[in-house]
Amino acid sequence: MGRAARLVAAGVPLRRAGITLGECDFLLTTQEGTQLHWELAVKCYLHAGHADAHQASQLSDYVGPNLKDRFDLKLAHLLGHQLPLSAREEFASTGYPGRWTPQMFVKGWLFYRHGETAVDPVELDPGHGRGWWVTHSDWPEFASAHGRHWRVLPRLEWLAPRRRAAHERDALNTLFADAETLALQTSHQPVPMMVASFAEDSAGNLLERARGFIVPDDWPQRARDYARQ
Repeated sequence: MGRAARLVAAGVPLRRAGITLGECDFLLTTQEGTQLHWELAVKCYLHAGHADAHQASQLSDYVGPNLKDRFDLKLAHLLGHQLPLSAREEFASTGYPGRWTPQMFVKGWLFYRHGETAVDPVELDPGHGRGWWVTHSDWPEFASAHGRHWRVLPRLEWLAPRRRAAHERDALNTLFADAETLALQTSHQPVPMMVASFAEDSAGNLLERARGFIVPDDWPQRARDYARQ
């Protein structure tokens, strides 16, 4: 793509007869003059299928925590609807003429049930971000072996691993909890909650060691049903 690209526009709506057909995430131009249409997605999906060491999972096995999103559906929407937007006749009316090369970037994390080994679909980058998930019932035993400092991660902290500097130690009582306290905090939540464990380095900083979801006890079956739809 060259050394750098210049942002031309973001969130460009495409309309026909007053009806919005879709919206392009980003339009850019490279130093060589190539016009790029970028679609970006940052997602967190949990593996809900049965783990099979001899057969690769399907993209439909990866579901959103709230069971309103699935990896295969998201990918189909990107490929079949979002990426072709800049090639439609109506795109000339947006004020950005010319040929645009569509590209997509899908980032995020995939989470696997603790203790199960799933074979990733061929579409996945082997280096993707990985985490675990456990049910409320399995949480006490799991947590006792995986850390002392825990924290529920709000959605705005889902993208990158977290850290807390040593000078923030006074805030530990409010930022972090032990496994039992965290179990109480999440026990009545009807949806999965992302949590992270932290470990102390030699300088006293707390660094995220691992992350995952605590899910309601009935969630695994509901997730499998949604994956099969």
